[in-house]
Amino acid sequence: MKYQYDLQIHSDLSDGDWPIERVMFLAKKRGLEGISITDHNTWLWFKKKKKLAQNFGLQYIQGVEISTKLFQTEVHILGYAKNFNIHIIKAGLKKTINGYNQRARQMIKKLREAKITNISYRDVKKNKGTNLAITKYDIARAIAPQLNVSPRQAQKLLNTGGVAYVPYGKWAMTPMVAIHLVQRAGGVAVLAHPGETHDKLIKKFGDKEGDKKFNTLLNKLIENRLNGIEIYSPKNNTVVKKFCLKIARRYSLVVTGGSDWHGEKHHPELKMGDGGLTVRLFQKLLTAIKENAR
Repeated sequence: MKYQYDLQIHSDLSDGDWPIERVMFLAKKRGLEGISITDHNTWLWFKKKKKLAQNFGLQYIQGVEISTKLFQTEVHILGYAKNFNIHIIKAGLKKTINGYNQRARQMIKKLREAKITNISYRDVKKNKGTNLAITKYDIARAIAPQLNVSPRQAQKLLNTGGVAYVPYGKWAMTPMVAIHLVQRAGGVAVLAHPGETHDKLIKKFGDKEGDKKFNTLLNKLIENRLNGIEIYSPKNNTVVKKFCLKIARRYSLVVTGGSDWHGEKHHPELKMGDGGLTVRLFQKLLTAIKENAR
């Protein structure tokens, strides 16, 4: 493992397999020196995560991954901070969390109408808790036992092309708004796994138009003072890495990295520590975070 710091990891507060204590244990066992748990669209447990990391002897950066939409395509913005202003993050994510939960209701309704399951929204919500967005994976975990399949297999019903798929609605913020939200809350804003976003745009619009849309996306983000790009990710191929490194150097953007680890059940192909930062690059990120918090 060439990375000491994995800065995109998920727990069961969003769509990961494990609670944060287990995540910390696995990170330490994996030999990591520091992490960021970037759960989707949540402001919960920022301080608790940091304290737990210290107990495990891990350096920790507060993190969040915000789900946004541009060109009818999901775009994820990562936020990192030493100490986020929780009140700003909470207020800024309220519409997104409500939108996610409304989408969950629609997905469950479609599953019931197709007579795939008799599970209710309340059944799924009681396992998630309050102030958290219900993800596709939460629904998949709830229906998997009834279907006698794994949650990963069950989620295919909810993904693009599935019988219960529901796209992001008008509630989804743009990535530009997410950048401003992260920065107002005292953090730095980073484009998550650009290779995955590029692939989505190519799939939706074709090679030529998809490339054009991706370049337009980058330009819009940079114009809105994007702080960084997640480059060292297993979701970025060599071509994307080289291109994004060139962009980062041209516009003095901070470089980040992370595995996007969710656990061995949800995304077994992604291993903790397979993306991330070296000590030198991690220190550069800390400097950027400190400067943005002034």
